[in-house]
Amino acid sequence: MGHPLPRRARVKPRGQRGFTLDAAGPPSAMGCGERSIIKSMKLKIFKRAAVNALAAFVYVTLVGLFMSHASRLLGEKDTAFTPVAVLMLLVFSAALMGILIFGQPVLWYVDGKKADALYLLGYTMASLLALTLVAFVVLLVAR
Repeated sequence: MGHPLPRRARVKPRGQRGFTLDAAGPPSAMGCGERSIIKSMKLKIFKRAAVNALAAFVYVTLVGLFMSHASRLLGEKDTAFTPVAVLMLLVFSAALMGILIFGQPVLWYVDGKKADALYLLGYTMASLLALTLVAFVVLLVAR
């Protein structure tokens, strides 16, 4: 016995992501419900990207504040451990930024959610760029 809805109108579940149209044509062929689902998914992806970018911005701000006040906190004299500590901070920072920026997109990409992964990466990079521009504007205004 066949399905009561035509193939174009059927919606099938796809992982944790929500729904995707089965053999759906162009966006004009989608109903209002499908568009709202897609819009909702993109909004969730954008929110996650904004949170990741904001977390990266906060971490970089904290490291920058630490580095600008490090001589007062740790003393003026450099020791043999100073370059070790700085390089360890660099390694930790690179790993943390890699997780924040690329972690979830890579997992989604491997999981088959390639479009969502690319949207998340793109939104995260755009959010980071916006926060970077804000930081430079603050520097120019605070002059």
